Amino acid sequence: MTDRKWLLAGFFVLCFSLSPLWAVEDTDRPEGETDKPKRKKIRMNLGPRGEYNIMSSVLNLNDEQKAKLEEKAKAMAEWQTKFRKVREASSNARKAGDKKTRAKTHKQMRELLKERNQIITKHDAELMAMLTYEQKTKWEGFKLYRSVMRGFGRADLSKEQKDTVRQICNAKAKELVQLQKDNVWRISQLKDPEAVKKEKRQARIAEAKFRDTVSDKVYKNILTEQQRKKLDTVTTETRPIRRNKKSQEPDNSDKE
Repeated sequence: MTDRKWLLAGFFVLCFSLSPLWAVEDTDRPEGETDKPKRKKIRMNLGPRGEYNIMSSVLNLNDEQKAKLEEKAKAMAEWQTKFRKVREASSNARKAGDKKTRAKTHKQMRELLKERNQIITKHDAELMAMLTYEQKTKWEGFKLYRSVMRGFGRADLSKEQKDTVRQICNAKAKELVQLQKDNVWRISQLKDPEAVKKEKRQARIAEAKFRDTVSDKVYKNILTEQQRKKLDTVTTETRPIRRNKKSQEPDNSDKE
């Protein structure tokens, strides 16, 4: 396969964002279990399709930055090819009743998931190191806006409201970039692997809380009362994290 074909294939499996959009799963079940609940799925987040095109468009990447992003696309395409082969072997083993092979392929899939995480971590770190501060801030603002708006789709925000949300996210992106920078520095000072693992988890939690805070700000200050009521009729699984009576009160102390 030529390099060009690798890159085209890679565009469909590229994952940059730390956020989740599509999955590959193993739903094989032994014969005769069609009426029983499906077994727990093996899921992995590969990121948004076309992330390469989105980044190139939003950030106006230079040739060196594009090359690094293409390198990740190719690595992810190669990884997906390996995973599909193992998954196919697992499916064939199920049909043949070969439990030993199925156990072996399931172990291989778990190892491949770890390998995928290593690929993403390596390439994302290298790419982010190549971005300028302005590009990082713009990218985080773009991702933050996308994340926030995903939670308010049912509220039918007006164009004016969306523009205001975008302004808030772009302004908050500077704080998010600084938070990420602080997290990276703290992690770099640690030597113990378990301490590093714990600190990385805390960093993810801190970033998630930051995004939730922005969502709450939009909920309280940008949405109308009618829009908030419309959202509150939706189940908690499909609306931004919230919600106690105190947090539903409009926030007049820090409006954008």
